[in-house]
Amino acid sequence: MKCFALDDNNDIFIEKEELKILSDIEALAQVAMNVVQTTAEEIVLHPERGIPYFQVLFNNRPKIQLLINSINLAIKKVKGVNRVSDIKIFYDKDKNLLKYSLDLDTIYGRVLTNG
Repeated sequence: MKCFALDDNNDIFIEKEELKILSDIEALAQVAMNVVQTTAEEIVLHPERGIPYFQVLFNNRPKIQLLINSINLAIKKVKGVNRVSDIKIFYDKDKNLLKYSLDLDTIYGRVLTNG
């Protein structure tokens, strides 16, 4: 697996006058992170893809278990992921952000990714 590397703003970037390319386990970790960051119905031609953030988080009461289940289902569809070993959701009070960590068993080995 290969993909363009993304910076902290999710923009492709140039390193040493070339587009940075990720391969294998690094690429798979970035793809998994992108899958989790995709909001449901964001992809016009594939409205079934993405995480239903508005339904599970931005209503009267956040449904964290439903969010975990949605992330698990989305990640399992990523080619190269054998299984999701662990998903952790936590709240960063300093930045007022909900964050996650994924522990994935992949065809390249185990990888941890955060977002």
